[in-house]
Amino acid sequence: MLVQALTCYYCNTPTPPDQRSCAVCGNILILQERYQIVCVLGQGGFGVVYEALDVRLNRRCAIKRVTATSLAEQQLIQNEADILARHASNFGFMPTIYDVWVEQAQTYMVMEYIDGPSLDQTTLPWHPAQVREFLIEMLVNLSRLHAVHIIHRDIKPQNIKYTPQGRHIYMLLDFGLARQGTAMSVKAMSPDYAPPEQVQGLPTDARSDLYSLAATAYHMLTGQAPLQARIQAGGYLPPPHQFSHATPPALEHALLKMLEPEPDKRPLHARAALALLDREPPTTGPTIHIQPMGYQATPTIPVNRSRRTAHPYKLPIPPYQPQRTHHRTDEHELFDSMNELAETFQDSPQAVGRIDPTLRPPQLWQIEYSKLKFGSKRKAGLLGQLMSMFTLFIGSIFLASVFMLPLAIALVNENVAFFLTLLFICLIVYAMLTRRSKSPDK
Repeated sequence: MLVQALTCYYCNTPTPPDQRSCAVCGNILILQERYQIVCVLGQGGFGVVYEALDVRLNRRCAIKRVTATSLAEQQLIQNEADILARHASNFGFMPTIYDVWVEQAQTYMVMEYIDGPSLDQTTLPWHPAQVREFLIEMLVNLSRLHAVHIIHRDIKPQNIKYTPQGRHIYMLLDFGLARQGTAMSVKAMSPDYAPPEQVQGLPTDARSDLYSLAATAYHMLTGQAPLQARIQAGGYLPPPHQFSHATPPALEHALLKMLEPEPDKRPLHARAALALLDREPPTTGPTIHIQPMGYQATPTIPVNRSRRTAHPYKLPIPPYQPQRTHHRTDEHELFDSMNELAETFQDSPQAVGRIDPTLRPPQLWQIEYSKLKFGSKRKAGLLGQLMSMFTLFIGSIFLASVFMLPLAIALVNENVAFFLTLLFICLIVYAMLTRRSKSPDK
């Protein structure tokens, strides 16, 4: 229960503690008998965001009230509540949600109050070193967000808070337009930072968030949004070094790649964009240094290089290399057996086919088959030659004893056809015996 007197945040009119709204201006002062409105943090077409005090738990909080009456617009805050409820506990760069309710056809969402200025409240332009650290931390955050298939679709300076004393240096807010996976665009967007496909109502994906993040970083570095810079330059996007001569080539190359109008020309994901920050851009011509416009020598936000986030990054990402294994398979045992067999029959061990010791699975071990001459005279030796001659001799005697008598009878009876048939059979048998004697390995 409230025991202290209230003061209207709008007209500064003293109000009794039991009165929920200001008697003069009519603005609401108390919500759910526990949230005391302190001030208005922001206001837009969908509704208003308050800073409030939870008098029961004595803590500051932020309350978003959606004043739009359409069902689609009311669904946006419910969608944001669902995403924060599921993922805020795992991702420290997202605010924690405390409560949600609907009152008089208006949806209220109570969430963690993030103390710190939004990026549009900082002094521009930033130093290139600060912009690079901002990009690295935000790309690491986006890579984790995209890993669970969440596309923010409304990244801009107003939705990022700078909290050097918080759990993360940069906090990402306003997930009302976020969607799971690839989704069609909605009318609610920020044209200065939205990618062309979202402006045209086409499907959006992780590359759309990369464009919006790069547009925000471009604004922080140069002092103006990319859309405004294109209009002033006559249709093309001026490189950042025209505004800040200290911009590193890798940072400029990464920003311009992420700001490509066609999604297919942008980095495929946040980790690919991270790699661009440490990679020198391709040289296309001589470097031209142009006098900077409105450049500040010192950064408006101090660069804390010793600070480490809860999720460190490592650049560059090494390519994947499969680990080699050294296990033996049945093929290895077979080749060992072949080597042992070759050593048994061969006179010279130097000619034996050997397994190449440099090969390992998944490649099959290879053996030099040309060196395994199983049918050569060198392998057979003198004993093999004598056996071949003896086999030929015995075959000739057998041939004479079996076929000579029928041949003689056929010749005496002048039966030419029978004689030629027997002679052809004899030649076939002789040829088979001769071939067998020359191939002892079969």
